[in-house]
Amino acid sequence: MNTHSINPISGDYSVSAKGFWIENGKLTYPVNEVTIAIPLHEWLKNVSAVANDLLFISTMGALGSPTIRVDNVMIGGSG
Repeated sequence: MNTHSINPISGDYSVSAKGFWIENGKLTYPVNEVTIAIPLHEWLKNVSAVANDLLFISTMGALGSPTIRVDNVMIGGSG
């Protein structure tokens, strides 16, 4: 999560991302250079699943995150 993209007044959050498109529970194709936008309080309320694949970024020390599913997120870009 890139916290410098959070508006401290409204809580709006937007960040560029890459990952995989999931349809019917299956990875279908990679996406790159998309933008994710949602107010942070809605992001937290809409977490519907957390995977058991916690991964730490070796160059960042203690920075890590598992895969999470967040419903009702606006995604834009060319994919």
